Amino acid sequence: MLATLAVLLFIFSAFQTQGVLSDDALRYHWDGWIGVHGVDPYAQVPEHETLAPYHVEANGIAYPGEVPYADLPTVYPPGAQLLFSGIASVVGVNALGWKLIWCSVLAILLTLIHRHLRDHERRWFWLVLVSPFFLVHAVADLHLDALMACLTALALLKVRGRQFVFGGILLGLAICVKYAPLVAVPFLLLTLSWRQRVLVLGAVTLTIGLVFAPYVNSQIWGDLQNFLTNWKANAAVYDVARMLLPDRTQTRIALSLVVLVISFIIWRRWKHQPETLVALAMMIFLISSPVIHAWYLLSVVMLLPMAPLRSTIVWMATVGIYAVFVEIYRTTGTWEEPPVLLALEALPVIAAYVIDVRRGPITAS
Repeated sequence: MLATLAVLLFIFSAFQTQGVLSDDALRYHWDGWIGVHGVDPYAQVPEHETLAPYHVEANGIAYPGEVPYADLPTVYPPGAQLLFSGIASVVGVNALGWKLIWCSVLAILLTLIHRHLRDHERRWFWLVLVSPFFLVHAVADLHLDALMACLTALALLKVRGRQFVFGGILLGLAICVKYAPLVAVPFLLLTLSWRQRVLVLGAVTLTIGLVFAPYVNSQIWGDLQNFLTNWKANAAVYDVARMLLPDRTQTRIALSLVVLVISFIIWRRWKHQPETLVALAMMIFLISSPVIHAWYLLSVVMLLPMAPLRSTIVWMATVGIYAVFVEIYRTTGTWEEPPVLLALEALPVIAAYVIDVRRGPITAS
């Protein structure tokens, strides 16, 4: 009883806070607001003059004046846009209304995950829920990655329960919310029989097709190519590789080859433990990525109950260093990452990941 009250207190405290390390939620509000008014969110950047009739102010926030990166197209997939429009149709751009609906959806997904977990996995689940990392990024800052990560975790649980079509639908929805779970698909399929692969992949493909259909004539990829090509943040491994190689293309090719080799190794060692395999795969893609915003870790954190990796636990702690980078940016207007701090964040994670590849999750040690 006391533990439950403590969890509720922690969550309530986070609920009353917003914009701790990110103001991405303001972009969610704007995309949903114009979507409700029948405007294609992929068609124009928020500050475009043709969107002037939709300018609005709520809770002391001017939209799109305070929307982050208002000069860039949206990067959020169609599933996210449908969610944004659905919420905006009820509460407009009211911040409290958004948080109430968002956290209600999150609570439903978390409840479903809890129901499907085994007894020994639930202790990890509660540790995740009361962790400062989860409360800041999933509850306070309302990151889309939390919903995506919950859908991914629930999909794996459904597949574990041999509900392959349902699992495929949930995985498809996760991809429609954010593209990161695409990494999980080939690794999950490799652990299944041919019949099971057809069921899962068919459900994933059909779900993505149905969700993307309303936006078939839109510029769905928005600014995604620019983001993937030119952005960099909190990426120690990428920075080291970039110093050793002459250009970005060769850096990305080299890191892709390293990821491919490691992927083969973890598949050979952990192909009989699907959740562990997927968690290790998503972790190595994160480690080698040129952009690692702190909330990206939610994709592996929500897998912690099923695959308690040391590297996930360590990174949940060391990623707190990211807050220093954010504070530097807010103070100076320049994104700076002192190399010493990057090393302090990344090196313990890499060391823990090596142990994870060799020994597997903590419960398997």
